[in-house]
Amino acid sequence: MSPFPETTDYDQATLPERIIKRDLREVDFDVERLQRTLCTIRRQYKEFSREKQNGLEAQIMRQLIHKQGAAPWPSVLQLQDAIEHSLWVNGYFKSAKFYISHRTQRRLQRQQRHRLQLLIRAMQQVLQESPQKPTTCSVSQTNENWQSLSLFDEILNQVLDPNSESLELSEALKLSLMELPAEVLQDLLTSVEEKMR
Repeated sequence: MSPFPETTDYDQATLPERIIKRDLREVDFDVERLQRTLCTIRRQYKEFSREKQNGLEAQIMRQLIHKQGAAPWPSVLQLQDAIEHSLWVNGYFKSAKFYISHRTQRRLQRQQRHRLQLLIRAMQQVLQESPQKPTTCSVSQTNENWQSLSLFDEILNQVLDPNSESLELSEALKLSLMELPAEVLQDLLTSVEEKMR
């Protein structure tokens, strides 16, 4: 049972059945996700009431349908633009700024995730080309070093730093990674990649 009110100012029949994600996949349109987003914003800044939220939802849906044009389904970006536009034109400036900032932060996170995936692929390519890399310590010792140095966290922190524009890791982390046997490094890269999904 939905915690959100079922009565809104827009006709449920006008809701799109599907929405296009950034990777061009089509998924079911989830109106409750829109409602959850607006609830979060409303509770954070208290610029509009629950009743006004219903009107805002209707306005967002009208804007979305307008922006969709002749396309079979709207896109996630069009939905986000409609949310941003509706908050702004209704004078909910704090809420609009919060939402704009949130979108920017999520975009940076997606960019960083993509950069990390590129970095992992590059490191895996190096491993494939030189799998018998000599090491100065055993696999068990390296695993202990890996845990104590928190290489996993270091990779994530460095590559996902929103203030960084570089794919480069710090020299200290590179040296630590160079000491790992190929199979341990491969496991580490796999773990980082899974974490980012």
